[in-house]
Amino acid sequence: EFIQWLEPINSLFKLWIKYLLERVKILSKGRTANKPLNIGFIFLPKGSNFKTKVSPIAISFELNVRLRNALLGKRLKALKNMSQGIKLQRYSIRQADSDFVYGRNMIEHESILINKKIVVIGAGAIGSFLCSQLACLGAGSGKKGKLVIIDNDILKPENIGRHLLGMDYITTSKSKSVQSVLSTSHPDLDIVFFNDQFESVIEQLQGDLIINATGMQSVGVSLELLQKSHRYPILHAWIEGQGACARTLLNDHKNFACFRCLWEPTEHGLYESKIPVLKAGSNVEITPVGCHQSY
Repeated sequence: EFIQWLEPINSLFKLWIKYLLERVKILSKGRTANKPLNIGFIFLPKGSNFKTKVSPIAISFELNVRLRNALLGKRLKALKNMSQGIKLQRYSIRQADSDFVYGRNMIEHESILINKKIVVIGAGAIGSFLCSQLACLGAGSGKKGKLVIIDNDILKPENIGRHLLGMDYITTSKSKSVQSVLSTSHPDLDIVFFNDQFESVIEQLQGDLIINATGMQSVGVSLELLQKSHRYPILHAWIEGQGACARTLLNDHKNFACFRCLWEPTEHGLYESKIPVLKAGSNVEITPVGCHQSY
């Protein structure tokens, strides 16, 4: 049936026979002569793409010993006669290239994260989900694209309720495990991890966007000091008010307020927010949840 469909298109038929012959020769090397071959093909008719009604065609079939010998002997007439009983397996083809997968999440003409280097410091409650969403938007795609995950902590039981990873990753490196999960889900992305403190991998802190998802004031202040010489935009994200809300601050210009501007020192040597989430006198109850744990 398939050969009869191809035959009127003489040039296409000859081309298919040529490629089929080459494929059979390759697959026949080192194989027992009396064993059948499973052959698969994808045909791309002229003008076929995923935006038109002319779609690619995919088939597979089993080439038995008689057919294989007829093909290798270039006995096309015999090949046509013997091919009547061949059963073809047809397949549907779906578009899955990077531009399609990640571009459809964007507004038309809006640039995606292709060829951008995004560095995420902290792979915890905020950072792990943030890395997942960045991957869905194409961070790490393109020849120059890369998603860098930095965290030297391990996953503990108390993290499970608010983390991308589950119980099967307990005691494993957060950065390594998040990278592994995302690379499996998005094999076309360049995602790397560093199981280190960010001070140990300063050379990585140069990119299109640095994200501080550690929730630590000391890290935020240190990154702002480094920015003076490296000039990269920083997005800070943290949970505040005993878990009451999440806050973000984007610092991408030296004339704008930086992370340090949000905090003021207290008499106890600590820092508190200049714009507090909770009103003065708010009744906050801190519940013990375990040794060395907080809210």
